[in-house]
Amino acid sequence: KTDQVLGISLERKAIDSHWFDMFPEELMNPFYGTLAVVEDVNHNRKIDDDEYDHLQFIDRGAQAGMTYGSFKAEKNKSYILLLTGNVDGAVPLTFWPYEFKVTSFNQRDEDKGSIVKNNIPSKPIALKAAGSKELRATGSLNAGIPYGDEDWYTFTVGKEMKGKIVLDTGMEVDGVISLYKDGKLLSQADYYPEGDSEVLYFDLKKGTYHIKVRDINGNTTLNPYTLSVNYQ
Repeated sequence: KTDQVLGISLERKAIDSHWFDMFPEELMNPFYGTLAVVEDVNHNRKIDDDEYDHLQFIDRGAQAGMTYGSFKAEKNKSYILLLTGNVDGAVPLTFWPYEFKVTSFNQRDEDKGSIVKNNIPSKPIALKAAGSKELRATGSLNAGIPYGDEDWYTFTVGKEMKGKIVLDTGMEVDGVISLYKDGKLLSQADYYPEGDSEVLYFDLKKGTYHIKVRDINGNTTLNPYTLSVNYQ
């Protein structure tokens, strides 16, 4: 109905143990998913031979169990979405369940209007208390931003503090945490691959600090991320 970029994902879910009691183990092999987006040019809800020229193939993340990507959907055009599972076994059939999603990217930038100059944001997002020793926020890395979206957060340390910053994301994000004070980069965490939580340990003195979060490749989140500061 409108021009937009849509996220698409095919995620292999956990299989219930009772299936193994009911059926042969050969029917429980995992699969590796692939996705394809085909423009239905003549709107007949079929893929005609010439429409394969309008196919976009997606297999990113398949080896990890979640295939994901995006496609540009244009107003008044129709699309057919194809899901394929390549079974890791001799039998080309599996009872392993999956979850398929088509989602609109979040277009509300959490720190919209904030200007970053010399690594100091004009309107950073304040982290909120989520317990006696935890600060937390949720957000999205938005689509359509050149070189990828960055979100800036702030928190204040009243006395010397030790702890850790954790960035939890979906499989589609390879997160990076950067910690600043007065525009100076103090430390950065980019240790773990896509889908894994990124962790940065700190030992801070009194003052105001800024945290920048982003994807190493400038990718967009399909699911909201969670940023938390846990301190002793």
